[in-house]
Amino acid sequence: MTSAYTVYTFYLAAADLQGQPHTVTIAAVNVRNIHNPRTLKDDQKIVLTFVKRNKVLALNKTQAEQMMAVTGTDVIEKWRDRQIVLLPARTRGKDTITIAAPGATAAAATTPTMQHEDEEEF
Repeated sequence: MTSAYTVYTFYLAAADLQGQPHTVTIAAVNVRNIHNPRTLKDDQKIVLTFVKRNKVLALNKTQAEQMMAVTGTDVIEKWRDRQIVLLPARTRGKDTITIAAPGATAAAATTPTMQHEDEEEF
């Protein structure tokens, strides 16, 4: 049977983290053109795909800077196979996702429940 996740790209939102940090492993890093509804134009974004996760994360500039700090490199091809922690946060009154190194926060060891077969919640 065909999953909607194989047909469409679903993007991770802060609400998907359900208020908890999630340690994930980066499976792939790509640059994609993503429509910006505010400017009505396509913007280039770095997009992270995670091992055993359905949703991807399109990075904003701040998150890209966090990735550079966590990995120690601005070369995005070197980010693959790295573990990071996704943390729910609030910036300028909006919910967002921040990125940290494993062990950088006391709560970073939280692992969400499996959803089906070998795929996680998001």
